[in-house]
Amino acid sequence: MTRRGCFMKKLLTNLSIFLFLYSSFFIGGCQKKGVEISDVKREQKVVATFVLGKVAKKLNNGEWDIVKVGDTIGSKEVVKLSEKSRLVLQTETGSVITLTDEAEVSINSILNPSSGDENTEVKLSEGKAVVNPRDIKGLSNSSFSVRTPAMVAGVRGTVFSIEYKEGKSKVMVKEGKVAVKPAIKVEESKQEKLPEIEVTEGQKTVINKDDVKELEKKLEEGKVEVNEITSISKVDNIVDETEKKMLEDDAKQIVKFDNIKFDENSGSVVKEDLYFVTVIAVGSDIYINGEMKAKDYLSASYPKGKILIEIKQDQNIVMSKEVELNSDITVDY
Repeated sequence: MTRRGCFMKKLLTNLSIFLFLYSSFFIGGCQKKGVEISDVKREQKVVATFVLGKVAKKLNNGEWDIVKVGDTIGSKEVVKLSEKSRLVLQTETGSVITLTDEAEVSINSILNPSSGDENTEVKLSEGKAVVNPRDIKGLSNSSFSVRTPAMVAGVRGTVFSIEYKEGKSKVMVKEGKVAVKPAIKVEESKQEKLPEIEVTEGQKTVINKDDVKELEKKLEEGKVEVNEITSISKVDNIVDETEKKMLEDDAKQIVKFDNIKFDENSGSVVKEDLYFVTVIAVGSDIYINGEMKAKDYLSASYPKGKILIEIKQDQNIVMSKEVELNSDITVDY
């Protein structure tokens, strides 16, 4: 072989080695990095989209802060509502939770941005929640449940109300179905063995906290095994007209905003032609565009344009202000 031939062979060999190392380092490295980034689970963002009355959340430092529209609710932060207040929360995946009746709640939600899977648990310690979760069918690693001191309601694509008052928890289903079981404290490996009943459209069920405590006591004393427990509640059709109307009214409170998104880096709320309006008028009635909206405090979302804000005391207008919305505003009367 000539000297030129040897040189070319050596050059091609070195070039092949270089290309192999290049592809292994850069291409393989990028693929691995991409998988690591997409598979990283994180806390799902939850934002307040409507606030009526006095609502506060407990911060990590133990202090309480007033909740207004646009505020995000952190994982496990406790939120409390005062009498005649209402709070609407929306997750970044589109689930909507409306809280009323002096509710106390915390939300723990983990999201996998790559697959769309989420594991969300809403802990309702007191009061009432109306829930419209996103459809998680086809997402085998996803779950969405609401837990009270008496029951756990596992969501299966539905609209339902759940409340906990005076030691009793009640679920009423407007659409779809809910899987309900007693909130008995057992090992995670035995959770699936707890009795579960299915509540479907137009049905309700009630579980008493005292019955749950009694079962827990029997389990601790070894008088019963988890797989021997039978259901401690029954499913009834909703026939009472008052309950039917209440469920209809609850469903109307579910308002989902498609033009609210989240910045993945900062976690802040990104809005498209939508602005947050907060009105503070203690001891007064708050009117927006001629319609009575709240007493004392209102924080809500409105589209770009003009709105008329009026404050009334004993039906007399004490403040009238027309505002051109091109940014978030706060009116403190």
